[in-house]
Amino acid sequence: MPTYTFRCPKCKHEFSGIFPMKDSGGEEVICPKCKNKGAIRIYNSASSLLIKSKDSGSSCPTCPSCSEGVCNL
Repeated sequence: MPTYTFRCPKCKHEFSGIFPMKDSGGEEVICPKCKNKGAIRIYNSASSLLIKSKDSGSSCPTCPSCSEGVCNL
């Protein structure tokens, strides 16, 4: 399960946690501070998902076509 960050629209509390993907929209997420149901997902540019297959042959985490492991993207 992925980690998501949410903000409560009622009390403005920001919280992160591991939630099922079905809760990624926040409609069913309950604020741990005020217990309000329905949160707004906050997208963080530092968060990312990296999937590397065994046969990809690429050592660069940014660019699947880069075989040097360092690209300027």
